Amino acid sequence: MLRLTIYSFCSLGIPCENIYSLNSLDISNNKEILVDKFENKVRVILTNPPFGAEFSGNALLSYNIFRKWSTKIPRKIDSEILFIERYVDWLAKGGYCVSVVPDSILTNRGLFQDLRNGIHPHIELRAVISFPSETFRPQEHLQKTSAICFGKIIINQVRHILAFARI
Repeated sequence: MLRLTIYSFCSLGIPCENIYSLNSLDISNNKEILVDKFENKVRVILTNPPFGAEFSGNALLSYNIFRKWSTKIPRKIDSEILFIERYVDWLAKGGYCVSVVPDSILTNRGLFQDLRNGIHPHIELRAVISFPSETFRPQEHLQKTSAICFGKIIINQVRHILAFARI
């Protein structure tokens, strides 16, 4: 699929030097791209990431949800939590992300609550669009899903929010 996309872009004269095929959750093997090229630089993220994978051990060492935000040290973390943290890392100040997420991101306790608390100072939630349960049924996906839209807060927004809170 990636090769077809590159061929299509090239045939239309669209430059393809910034298209990568890699595991975006694996910082240890892809640091030069995932950190150096993306962190705090992406203006728009539109995504429907895969859910349901679990990560454990050394794969978690570079994530704030593991190192700083979690109230208990987790043995494993669901991929949807890691993707949301990664998107917050990548977004430039004022950038936006629209992502399909399982409703557990929005409502569950434990690590999901720790994630929400951890990203809260960095983002402003703009919208939550709940999908009907049949939306992903043809793909045998039975989990309830929503789309979330959030923006990375600009420093001036933080000052404005804090000033408003003091009133």
